[in-house]
Amino acid sequence: MSGVRHPISWLGGLAGLLLAQALPAQPVSHVPAVRAAPLLAAPAGWALGRPDPRACIPADRIGGALVLGSRTVELSMRGGVRKRLRFASDCPQLAYYGGFYYKRGRDGQLCAGRDKLMGREGGSCRIAAIVSMRKVKY
Repeated sequence: MSGVRHPISWLGGLAGLLLAQALPAQPVSHVPAVRAAPLLAAPAGWALGRPDPRACIPADRIGGALVLGSRTVELSMRGGVRKRLRFASDCPQLAYYGGFYYKRGRDGQLCAGRDKLMGREGGSCRIAAIVSMRKVKY
């Protein structure tokens, strides 16, 4: 019996191979998030730019997030940059479970008008615009 494989293990290996070929190569990533009070204006020391419906951000630079309401998430990017994601419709599921998930595009970017954030329970919200934030000098 040392050289004979059980038919069930062979089928499992074949199913795994077929599944691996069928799934996209982009990994799904988790972003830790803290629920904050709704904040429409920029926090002290920051100014909001214009919403850009075609903007993209490098997904590997996302460090954490604040959920500011059902239509806005503020991202803290590595390097001290901040970005806001705005959604076209309410997305309350992003505040649950202390975070959300996203699937980065093949280009490594998270883009408005193309990508969406997903809650742990399965709901998703398409990113309508990305707003750049800049530090204000006093």
